Amino acid sequence: MCKILLCLVMLPLLSLAEAQNSCMFRLLRNPGEIKIKPENAERIKSIGFSYKTTDIIVETYDNRRVVLATKQVWGYQEKDCAIYRNFNARFFKIEQAGEMIIYSVQAKGFKSQVITTYYFSKSVNTAVFLLNKENLFEQFKTNACFLEKLKQRFKSPFDYVYWNKKGRSFEIIDMLHVCK
Repeated sequence: MCKILLCLVMLPLLSLAEAQNSCMFRLLRNPGEIKIKPENAERIKSIGFSYKTTDIIVETYDNRRVVLATKQVWGYQEKDCAIYRNFNARFFKIEQAGEMIIYSVQAKGFKSQVITTYYFSKSVNTAVFLLNKENLFEQFKTNACFLEKLKQRFKSPFDYVYWNKKGRSFEIIDMLHVCK
């Protein structure tokens, strides 16, 4: 029940953020703040982690530098409406929120090649895991339908991030939705 309610709350929140032409760089202290009107949001200029601690350093529009404990920041939203979640002192970009949340993190690899790694969580406030077979099977071990669909459909580690162009979503989220 809670999971369905969470999806019913998060999907409109993310859609609302994207629908607004006035997305802004702002701090999110909890996922509910995504739906706050831009004029009432906590606007920021920059955000990042301290190199000495896991504290988060925020530069505000009035040029103040604020140091916040990691637990005080759920995430942030960029001007392009992208939303990032803070988990274990790392920011994860939300790619899609549905029956599970799919995240990505980009890093530079050899010769400045961009490498994207995908992660997932069961909700916006639960642990984030690397998107792989072992983690999916562990986190959804009580959902026999979903596990069977994973076995049948996905043969390669790259299959887990297959994007369904027609449905405009990650196939893995569609499969989980069918098995709920």
